Amino acid sequence: MKIRLKGKKYIFGLRSSALIEMSLFFCLLVLPNYLMGSGNVYTDFHPHPFWFILFLIIVQYGTNEAILCSIIASFLLLFHNLPEQLLNETIYDYLLRITKLPLLWLSSSVIFGQLSTRHIQNIITLEKKLSKAKKYEHSIILAYEKLKKVKEMLEIRVASQVKGTAAIYESIKSIETMNQSLVLLGLEDIITSILNPKKFSIYALGEKGFESAVCVGWQENESFTRRYGAKTPLYREIANNRTILCSINKAHEQILKKEGILAAPLVDPINNEIFGMIKIEELDYDKLNISNIETFKVLCEVVGLAYANAQKYQKISDNSLIHYDTDLPSFTLFEKQRDLLKAAKAKDALTITIKYTNNSVSGRKKHYSDLVKLTDQLKKLLPKSSNFYIGKQQDREIMVIVPKATKSTLNKTLVQFEKKLTKKSIRFSYKIQSC
Repeated sequence: MKIRLKGKKYIFGLRSSALIEMSLFFCLLVLPNYLMGSGNVYTDFHPHPFWFILFLIIVQYGTNEAILCSIIASFLLLFHNLPEQLLNETIYDYLLRITKLPLLWLSSSVIFGQLSTRHIQNIITLEKKLSKAKKYEHSIILAYEKLKKVKEMLEIRVASQVKGTAAIYESIKSIETMNQSLVLLGLEDIITSILNPKKFSIYALGEKGFESAVCVGWQENESFTRRYGAKTPLYREIANNRTILCSINKAHEQILKKEGILAAPLVDPINNEIFGMIKIEELDYDKLNISNIETFKVLCEVVGLAYANAQKYQKISDNSLIHYDTDLPSFTLFEKQRDLLKAAKAKDALTITIKYTNNSVSGRKKHYSDLVKLTDQLKKLLPKSSNFYIGKQQDREIMVIVPKATKSTLNKTLVQFEKKLTKKSIRFSYKIQSC
């Protein structure tokens, strides 16, 4: 049985280490015997010394090397060392006597060598199984590491989606305002939360077409178009056809002219009128997917609805006599009352414009609540005949008409009130005028 081990050097199918060991052993044992001894190659020793190297080769290397060792030992034993035939022995007895040791060495090499070879073969089989098991283990480790990375990526993605959803919710709350301008300004936070583009812009529709109102991420030397007239292809597609443009589409890419990746109209769903456009100029490649495009589309619809509600509220508020959130008379009623006083030439009637802002308060309803509290405090200080109205900047302004009053008296009262407002986050200013 021929066995070849990996990483071992062979000469004519035999391991080089076995040849070296045999050469060294026979040289060290035979040469001194020929040069300084009797030269009979230890025939009078029992057991013969060659048995030691033979069994060493059998145990360590197996059949092939053992047979070679027995042949070399037999050659060295009989070379120039053949004993004389005795007178009382036949030729067969003589041949048996001189070939006894070589035959024993050869048979031992075959019998015990095969046992050793089988043992070596088992070792090789076990080594192969071990190597296969290590490869399998390595592949399992690689698969585990890959699965772990995928798991971590999914966890990060889920966490970012949850965080992104919360951020989107908080951002959408920012456009829950009844001011049309604030709806457009609140868009910046929403777009950043959803898509996080590097560059984007919000355009408002005017008489001359789309004009840039908010530009985020733009540099001073940007060459992006700031106004799209009615004759431009982008204006026709957005304003007339209400198309959502995406640079993935070749036709849309030609319309965008490398000035954007996404563009969509902002439409009032109640009147079906367009009032603006969102255009994204620079976005990470991995975020340009169907999910984000659909989200972008829904975002435009939500903004359109918020803008329509703000517009509707503004019209109702303008024609209303009582402000809905504060229960104060409206600014329209204030203007009518002021006009009546002018017509009556009431020279001693004064108007006070009070602007109040509390930066520590967020949210439209909280601003109105803060404004109502301020009004109640002022009612205690100003004359009882004073009439309070909501201002033009509804959540930040109060108008007061004080009949039969002097500017100096009102000024002293308001200065003292202003000193009581010690919080740094509060901004209070007033202006006294004649009707």
